[in-house]
Amino acid sequence: MELMAGEVSFAATPFAPLCRRAGEGRSGAVHKFFNGLAREAEKPDFAQAGMTRRVCAEAALSLPKSALSALERLFDGFGCFDREGQLRQFRLAAAELERLSGELSRQMEGRCRTCEVLGLTAGTAVLVMVL
Repeated sequence: MELMAGEVSFAATPFAPLCRRAGEGRSGAVHKFFNGLAREAEKPDFAQAGMTRRVCAEAALSLPKSALSALERLFDGFGCFDREGQLRQFRLAAAELERLSGELSRQMEGRCRTCEVLGLTAGTAVLVMVL
């Protein structure tokens, strides 16, 4: 997000090259996602509505609903605002994704504890059965 916001802020890079640069050096699904956005933007019959959801599905990128909504607001409406408005959209999307990341991290801690308890319980049950 920071890379894209910087590009928009200082160079006013068009959407397709911006997405290609954002995808460089990223892992599989993320790379496919950004390249898919660039490919969609280069089509002659480019339709922004629903683009993010389509590309996300093509790239097999599984995102929580709120993360997908934040990305849809950013990418499906890209170019509909002036530079400052577009930068504001980047900040809003980044804040939403940060919030969601923290929330998911807290949930993961609880799930890990649950798995540990289940593992200990299963181990104890096997030990009792063997004895």
